[in-house]
Amino acid sequence: MRKTLNPYMESFRRIAITVVVFVLAGSASLNAQGVALSTSETEYTAGESITVNFAGGPGNPTDWIVLYRQGTTSGAEWNTVEVTDPPVIREEFEAGGGKGLINMTEAAFAKKLAPAGNEVAGQVVYADPPDACKDLKNAEAIKGNIALVDRGGCNFLDKVQRAQKAGARAVIVVNNVSGGTMTMQAPAGETVDIPAVMIPLQRGETLKKHLTDGVHVILGLAWAYVGGTTTASEDLTDGSVTLNGLNVAGDYKAIFYENDGYTQLASTTFSVEAPVEQNITILPLGAVKARKGTGLDGRYWQAGAKTINNLRDNGLEIITGSHPTATFRATHLTYQGGNDLTTAPKWLTLSRTYVGYNGNMDDGILSFTGYIRIDTPPRGIAPGQVAIRSESDDGSMVWIAGTKVVDNDGRHDAPGPTPDGTYNFHTPGFYPIEIAWFNSDSTNDAGDHGDASLNVLVNGNPFPKGVLYTAANVGAVAIAASSITEAKGDAGLAGAYWHTDQGGLQFGEGPRVNSEGYIIRDTPIFQVKPKDDQGLMMLGTEPQGRFIATTMNYTGEDLTPIVTWLGNDGKSFTGIDDDLQDALVQFKGFINIKKAGQHDFRSASDDGVVVWIGNQRVVNNDGAHGAPGQNPDGSAFFPVAGLYPIEVAWFNAGLPYGWSGGASLSLKMNGRSIKNLIWQPRQPHVGPVLPTLSIARNADGTLTVTFDGKLQGAPTVNGPWRDSGVTSPVTIRPTGRTLFGRAVK
Repeated sequence: MRKTLNPYMESFRRIAITVVVFVLAGSASLNAQGVALSTSETEYTAGESITVNFAGGPGNPTDWIVLYRQGTTSGAEWNTVEVTDPPVIREEFEAGGGKGLINMTEAAFAKKLAPAGNEVAGQVVYADPPDACKDLKNAEAIKGNIALVDRGGCNFLDKVQRAQKAGARAVIVVNNVSGGTMTMQAPAGETVDIPAVMIPLQRGETLKKHLTDGVHVILGLAWAYVGGTTTASEDLTDGSVTLNGLNVAGDYKAIFYENDGYTQLASTTFSVEAPVEQNITILPLGAVKARKGTGLDGRYWQAGAKTINNLRDNGLEIITGSHPTATFRATHLTYQGGNDLTTAPKWLTLSRTYVGYNGNMDDGILSFTGYIRIDTPPRGIAPGQVAIRSESDDGSMVWIAGTKVVDNDGRHDAPGPTPDGTYNFHTPGFYPIEIAWFNSDSTNDAGDHGDASLNVLVNGNPFPKGVLYTAANVGAVAIAASSITEAKGDAGLAGAYWHTDQGGLQFGEGPRVNSEGYIIRDTPIFQVKPKDDQGLMMLGTEPQGRFIATTMNYTGEDLTPIVTWLGNDGKSFTGIDDDLQDALVQFKGFINIKKAGQHDFRSASDDGVVVWIGNQRVVNNDGAHGAPGQNPDGSAFFPVAGLYPIEVAWFNAGLPYGWSGGASLSLKMNGRSIKNLIWQPRQPHVGPVLPTLSIARNADGTLTVTFDGKLQGAPTVNGPWRDSGVTSPVTIRPTGRTLFGRAVK
């Protein structure tokens, strides 16, 4: 194992003799010898483990990696010129009690060595004339190197400009008086494009004495050793190491050293962010313009018969992993007038806002999400300790700002065994709220049924009108904290691909193009609205191909093969490679939200795309259109940091008569790529058990349908559904008549 470093001996960084190329924080660094170093992420949260990847190393038994943090103490002692060659200079410095480093002061008018990444390494060449007060006679020797110049004879700006004109990469000015250094100044507005520093007279004389030996130096900010020393894995040229998390926010550097020494092979930079403060999990009152809220966003699922016994085992997984049967807006939270067989719209006392299928409350699941306004009454609920009560038949749970306040789960009559909880609203603002409810199927007798009720109270009373806010009221979807997971797979998202016949019904009802091939209407396919949900139905079938998505940035045309469209991700594709004309692609996995609070998403697409996070629709850019689309933007508010489920569904409608249009998709968060934030599922999400159904076109024009369970058919997407009586697989011949099919168990 690698010996432990003495942090006092390592209070300054060690850097290689050769020129090193540094790049922006978190990206890979590749030096002249082809050795690369990178971190798994550009930004880490305080305490989060840090994975450093290396490639092209020499494979010595004790090559090693260490982490450094930029010095935060102001003053010249943190700026250094490090002499890397010849060794005799370092020996002279260390014999005198130094560390092989020369303190320096940067010029006020020159290019800065900070932030990290602007260090300059190279050979030192003495200017001729030494004071650089005239054009340099040895410009050829100066070019590409670091010019050493004496102070005096003319101003600092003239000296550095002449060295820059000669092609110097940087300038070291040697002071002409004993003691220390000073900040070199220039007239206001005057600058140069190369770094310039001053060093003490005594150190400068030492450099001059050894110039014939070939003096090489590094100019840069000193970095303090912070720990995490480890072997880079015995005898490996490529690999990775995971180091303990760092608790202090700031800029850091990882350096790859050779064989138990201090010869630098490669380096990269990254940053650590401070832990999230509690008050970041709410929105301030001034962030929302709406004076009154219109309720909460609601979703309804009709689960399979006798599939739900509680929320914690499978109810919440359905909420976070399966598309809802219907959506609605809940204007209140008191529902006490129904039973198991009451239809969902009637039980919810809704008509205008309910969109979806008309199921009942047997094996029904509900989710309510949004915000509570905490403010001076009557505008909101007063800050302070508040009693929350959720009376329910069957189980219910309530979360506020990511904290579970009520856990009244399980099968029971109202009010339930544990309906009460409290929450301290510590300051005015908008607090995310989430309510989950389920009702089990308690009997096999259709004529025998039990109650189904939910009544959520605040301080013993119904929620006041206007204090509950939807996503539309606030401008950001309140993502449910119950959807957070700790389990993740490898990097990227799990991708699935479907290809259909031209103008397939899954792209909406009615004509989509005119006789010339132009799109004449939008065709949403990812809605719960009847006849516009064919895309959602198709997502439950077996795909034509699978792959791993790592970039979420893809561009092509209708006739581009899926493998080509995916770029480097196409290497992971397995299945039938077809084009993107009348195609559908799904991406599923998790997104790492490192900071609680509001985040903005943009998914530009050609054609439509919908983005769900926590199974809540954040971007609805559905329909047939060119990029970026009519509605590429959406915002989400995350009550706590963590891994949230993400699903992206994209389709591309083809054009007839040999025409070809664009086919593109991109997804960004806060204007930046999400490629380092996405992870595959460790295992498929648990939800209602969906029987598989796949359709294959044969050479003679017939279709082979393979399915689990029973195959049912209907003239419309809403039914009525009838058993076909056939067994799998079955071959059918298209008749031109519209027919909908589904597999049921």
